[in-house]
Order: sequence, then C-alpha cells, then structure tokens
Amino acid sequence: MEDSASLARGRGQNGTSRSRGRPSVAAPFAPQINQWLRENDNISGAEILRRVQRAGYRGRKSALYELVKRLRTSRAELSSKKSPSSS
Repeated sequence: MEDSASLARGRGQNGTSRSRGRPSVAAPFAPQINQWLRENDNISGAEILRRVQRAGYRGRKSALYELVKRLRTSRAELSSKKSPSSS
C-alpha cells in the first residue's frame, strides 16, 4: 500500500510518478487528511480546508481539493479491491 505522501504527489500513466515542478504545499497534510477520511468518509472538502487552515495550511483551496480528491479515489479503489465480489 502506498503512503499518504506518495498519493499526495499523484501518479501519472502506468503508475509512474509525474513531475509537476514545485512540490505541493498540500502534501504534508495528507496523513492528517487520511485520518479524517478514515474517521468520517463523508467529511466535506470545505471542512477539511477549514481544519488544515487552522493547522497552518496557506496554499490555494484548489490544490487542497485536488489532494482530497486523489486521497478519496485511492481509498475507494483500495476498499473495492478488498471487498469480495458478489458474483
């Protein structure tokens, strides 16, 4: 399983890392966001933004929302792989 930081950096085609220039200012918050998603998978992006801003996040909300989207998607993919098929 990949850690939160590698998920925060994103993946390119074929699962390879993609280079995007500057590192994400949202990436350091990925472990905490993952914890919040584990506690409540229905937590809103706006609530996550509010919490990370209180914790010192000063980046753009679009960067944070992109990170949250990637983390939610990876969590959904992991849970679908773990659940047995109903065939």
